[in-house]
Amino acid sequence: MKTYATVFLLLLSALLTDASAAVVELVGAKVTFRFESANTGSFQTWGIATDDQQQDQLRFVPTGFKATSPVDVTPASDGIGLRSKSEELVVTVIANPGYVLSGASLLQKGSYQRWGLDSTILSNTAVSVSGSFTVGSDQKAIDLEGDLTDGSVGMDLPSASLWSVNLSSDTGAAPSLIVKVSSTLFALSAAPFGQALATIQNDLTQITALALPVPLPASFPLFVTALLAVVLIAPAGVRNRR
Repeated sequence: MKTYATVFLLLLSALLTDASAAVVELVGAKVTFRFESANTGSFQTWGIATDDQQQDQLRFVPTGFKATSPVDVTPASDGIGLRSKSEELVVTVIANPGYVLSGASLLQKGSYQRWGLDSTILSNTAVSVSGSFTVGSDQKAIDLEGDLTDGSVGMDLPSASLWSVNLSSDTGAAPSLIVKVSSTLFALSAAPFGQALATIQNDLTQITALALPVPLPASFPLFVTALLAVVLIAPAGVRNRR
């Protein structure tokens, strides 16, 4: 009985492992997105859409991709709160029949808050977004810190301010591409013997595949003209020989 139970548990473990490593394929009008669900981290909600230029988009809506420093710093501590959160996405983009890839673009959007009880809030708190966007062999840096300067002083917590990152990469014609998004959120508060808050989160990470129709060879129009000539002229030639 113990042996049967052990075998059952091993089989169950194997099934769960296979399920967690499932490959997700989302087929769009021009491209197919492929990634492993087990490697999506906080990005557990995804979907596919089309933009105004009829390009396919892969959208991830993360859950819990957030960094928050302690809101209440007690006199017993050193008054410094530091938090960070990192995630990475790896997606294979494959051109559907009749199309070729020319690159990809990235859109990330989120919100942040910086708050304190005194006027030194801007020097005592900080938030940032950093990382990289890699398409094939082309890598671009994500660096968003100096623009995140909104803050509030007082008893009430401030409303959230918005942030966004837009990057694009042109790679030339390719049947498929590996796209990687590495992102780190950072929050710091330093208010000895007081209260301070720094928090930042990612609400959307969107990858847009740039796909074009496969170009026809330069000789194709000449081939079509010659073919039409054969179809239209050959019957007359046959009649003349008779």
